[in-house]
Amino acid sequence: MKILIKLLFVIVFPLQFIYSQPLDSLWMHYYSGFRANDIIQKYDSGYFVVGSSGGNGDSPHIASISKDGQLLWDKQFPTPDYIYDRFRNIITSSDSNYLVGGGYNGLAWLLKMNGEGDTLWTKSFGESFGMITSMEELPNKDLIITGYPANYSEDFYLMKTNQYGDTIWSHKYIFEDPFHWVTSQCVKQTSDSGYIISAYYSGGYGGSYLIIVKTDSNGDTLWTKDSMYELDVHYGYFPEILIDHDTIYFFGEGSLQNGEGVNVIKLKPEGFEYWLIKEYNNGSGPFCTGTFTNSGTIMLAAELYSNNQYRIGTIEIDKNGNILWEKILGDYGVSYDTRQIVETFDNGYIISGNDYRAFLLKIGEKPSAVKNIKTPNLNGFVVSPNPVTTNTTVDFKIFEKDFYTISVFDLKGNKIKILVEKELAPGSYKYPLSPGDLSNGVYMISLKSGSFQNTQKIVISR
Repeated sequence: MKILIKLLFVIVFPLQFIYSQPLDSLWMHYYSGFRANDIIQKYDSGYFVVGSSGGNGDSPHIASISKDGQLLWDKQFPTPDYIYDRFRNIITSSDSNYLVGGGYNGLAWLLKMNGEGDTLWTKSFGESFGMITSMEELPNKDLIITGYPANYSEDFYLMKTNQYGDTIWSHKYIFEDPFHWVTSQCVKQTSDSGYIISAYYSGGYGGSYLIIVKTDSNGDTLWTKDSMYELDVHYGYFPEILIDHDTIYFFGEGSLQNGEGVNVIKLKPEGFEYWLIKEYNNGSGPFCTGTFTNSGTIMLAAELYSNNQYRIGTIEIDKNGNILWEKILGDYGVSYDTRQIVETFDNGYIISGNDYRAFLLKIGEKPSAVKNIKTPNLNGFVVSPNPVTTNTTVDFKIFEKDFYTISVFDLKGNKIKILVEKELAPGSYKYPLSPGDLSNGVYMISLKSGSFQNTQKIVISR
């Protein structure tokens, strides 16, 4: 299988709050007239939810939700002549604003807005690029964007822009099968400054498969893997990627001969590992999403089939795929489609998704007894001053010689800054931490070695 590359030079409607109930002492709310694709926590502890409006056709939609789940406002961007427009994802930008990606009027569309939802600018990307499915802000403030064309006879794009959405380069990837379609699902920058893309193939071979594409920093393909041949996953829809230095995790649905369900694929330089985390017993498959926790584990949220009903499954696993605990949540008689899980500022989690309407489910701190890994060879791990207004210092003392890494993560688990990555002898250390281009908000700073990990929250407030 090959993928060929061509370089291209390239109104407000109210949502009705219709139902809510306490759930595990927290809350769950449903919202009519709107379907959710992505969620992000705002600096005021509320949420932005992006997706599409219901009705006669889909339109891009943004909703602002309070920290207790109440609808504050929502905006629709109607395009009545095109029925498949929507927003697919939202990220924070380094200047404390928000970038929203999707499609508008049949074309890939990027919108930048402030915390009040006011549009700062928009950008459209030509007649053949039909939808942004995933994007990430890079350390230099450029954006890496992937998505699919308006014409399904083609496959998917990878594009790099500057912070204002102006194209730096663009690649279009063509899959050699006339009876198919391929759509990219997620893109992340890797530790070598290249990119990893998960894509979804369905077509002439009679099945649906995961395709993984690895590129260099210019978007040129280094290698591809697909679950048709290299991985034993016969139905592969993996819309989520998390990266921990040189380890890449893919989360989604898939099937083996002995079952189908929630899947995790782990990619390290030495090769792939594949885990069927949770089996389910119906043919449609769960939507699955994941995030790193502040104790170095992975929290999954997925649509599960339990007691002849669809429910929301929350599952915590370690980085070797072992289940630490699981809990089934949600109402009976509802067909859930879980889209995103995000760790919140209060150490809980927010889960977004849909039945025929959007829902948000807020859960508290994880119910397991798993906490930060004990660190007998570490004395203190202090970030002071915290909150960080200008510069701060990371102080710690170690008693064992080892290779140490100090990294800063956002609340989605994306590694955005590395302070230390080297072997250290026993002793006391102080490392400066400058907020630099980090936007205001809450982050996690992690000190790791082969034998332990310690994680602290830091708040950037300038």
